[in-house]
Amino acid sequence: MIDHSSSTRPPRLPANVRGGMRPAGDDLREARLMSLEREGSYDSLVVEGQNLPLDSSLDWSVASFLDCDLHNLSLGSLMMDHASMTTSAVGSCGVVRLSLAESSVFDCSFSGSRFGSLEAAGSVLRSVLFEGCRIGYLNLREATWRDVSFRDCRIETFDAIGASLTRIDFPGCTIGSLSLQHAKNTDVDLRQSTIRGIVGAEHLAGTTMDIDQIADLAPAFAASIGIRTQ
Repeated sequence: MIDHSSSTRPPRLPANVRGGMRPAGDDLREARLMSLEREGSYDSLVVEGQNLPLDSSLDWSVASFLDCDLHNLSLGSLMMDHASMTTSAVGSCGVVRLSLAESSVFDCSFSGSRFGSLEAAGSVLRSVLFEGCRIGYLNLREATWRDVSFRDCRIETFDAIGASLTRIDFPGCTIGSLSLQHAKNTDVDLRQSTIRGIVGAEHLAGTTMDIDQIADLAPAFAASIGIRTQ
């Protein structure tokens, strides 16, 4: 008998990021969006209530953020490739394209935010909460994510080809298209989520689903083993 008990455990998230709360500390300093630079090092900053045009582009690649709060922001493109974020919170933001390729994100939260695309290929995430977010295209190809929870999120395309996923759950989420091709899944809990379609159903080993989900996705499972349905 297969023991799925470990799959029922939610990812372990630190107290300061549960529910999308701001990081602890009384010494947060306010900053302007345009003042943050590529390769900068930022500690205990608040960037709040600022809007840039949809064709705007900021480059924070290789920057580091510790105990920072990015709240109520909107802009076009934000590049954070090879950046690092630790014990920081992103809330109520709207970004057309956010790139976190090859980035490291630890003990952080993203809440109530919208991302047209979130490019996180090759990223490393640990103990991260996404809550009440809407994401058009989520790319975490070849990424390594551990103890990550998506709660009440809507994700149009979840592309995790070749990713390593450990203890990930999706309570209250809707996923338009899920692709886990060649992914290494360990305790990936898909229960309590609504999945509209799956690409490569044969690559779902290591996930947990309920009977109703499997029934709804029967055509995808049949197609994966060459059965025609009429």
